[in-house]
Amino acid sequence: MAKVESRLAYTYGCTLRHKVFDLNGTVRRIPDFAVFAAVNRGNAKFQIRVRRLRFLVRLLNNGAPSIITLLDATLVTAGSFASLVVEDLAWLRQYAGLTDSQPDPAIDIRPWLRLAMSSQWHVLLKRASRDAVFEHVENCKLMCLHRHIACSFRLVKCQCIPPVCVRPPTAADPAPPQPHLHML
Repeated sequence: MAKVESRLAYTYGCTLRHKVFDLNGTVRRIPDFAVFAAVNRGNAKFQIRVRRLRFLVRLLNNGAPSIITLLDATLVTAGSFASLVVEDLAWLRQYAGLTDSQPDPAIDIRPWLRLAMSSQWHVLLKRASRDAVFEHVENCKLMCLHRHIACSFRLVKCQCIPPVCVRPPTAADPAPPQPHLHML
């Protein structure tokens, strides 16, 4: 999973690497979490989680009865698709603000399956995704602030932990690479 996440961060990072500088104005490597925060996306685990919850609706609507039975049988098997869906539903319960109205999906999954079949499922999923990404971006900003404070008080060496900030480009910055015609 770490390799997939690093590749995904590299792909997103290619869009903003020309904007990222440290205090001396030299380009540094951006940590993966900072790349995801800068492009307002979640990490690979987050993106797979959201897609799995979207797929759950299609599976319930169009899945063969044998597949639904297989999912039901593997609900308590660690690492199975069904157990991952239960973890995803617990994540949705936390980020969509359903802790009071919905039971824990590990205890009773039937209300969650009814909710997945309802018209408000996509709205809840979108709200939870937005809130999770917002929380990640704010945590990244806080980590950046802590690095700046630690560096300014010389509590850490700035070479070891570069204070990375994304700022708007200025006229002195190099121009971003232009896409080639064959890429358009």
